[in-house]
Amino acid sequence: MTMNDQHGDDTMASDATPSKSADSNATSSHSAGRPDRRSSRRPTPDELREGGTCGNAYQRGLIERAPGDCVLKTLESQLHWLCNLSCSLSTEQVDRVHPPYEWTVRQVFEHCADAERVFGERIMWIAAGDPTELPSWDENAFAASRFGLGNFLHLVSELAALRQANLLLLRRIIPRAWDRAGKVGDVQLSVRAIAWIAAGHLHHHFEIVEERCGVRPERAPVRSPRDAREATAGKCSTHSAPLG
Repeated sequence: MTMNDQHGDDTMASDATPSKSADSNATSSHSAGRPDRRSSRRPTPDELREGGTCGNAYQRGLIERAPGDCVLKTLESQLHWLCNLSCSLSTEQVDRVHPPYEWTVRQVFEHCADAERVFGERIMWIAAGDPTELPSWDENAFAASRFGLGNFLHLVSELAALRQANLLLLRRIIPRAWDRAGKVGDVQLSVRAIAWIAAGHLHHHFEIVEERCGVRPERAPVRSPRDAREATAGKCSTHSAPLG
């Protein structure tokens, strides 16, 4: 399925060096596994900007599509959805193109894994305060190259591992870093906005896969990070049909 998936960034806003005590307090709060809820809130319009406007319509739409008011909870709950959705698909469904879409379901999952990796890199780069302008990427060219479709179960495991890594990254960065912004192409994004775009992006694609394949797996949120890890390691490795 083709779509203009621009995950832009912005010129780095000047960010005064935080005081040692402020960083200390933030670090202790994060290391305790209780990120500041103000950090994971929904982004304000000025955290997503393109050419002086509030971002492009596609990115704004992804953020609006993502449910909840805490991005960490939303990102975590999608691990449960990933497991149940992948378990609901047959081998035949995975490699079929469903018009008017142009990608197979396998390509969609590959795209989601690629995008998750890109989101994580941008979050880390911008959270660190690096002023380098980040490149945009052409997701349609990546999909068309078919460079890494691989085994479907491996794609599911890779996507789950990348999401878990991004969650760990978001949980360890200090609250001040969530407000930092960087430029990707013509779009300026805060770390917070990228996290919400990642959630909305996966939600968007999973809804389409459900519609294409006529499946309605449970989307219920998991109860804890441990539940998510166990579900990914166990349930996602077992399918009703062997998927290659």
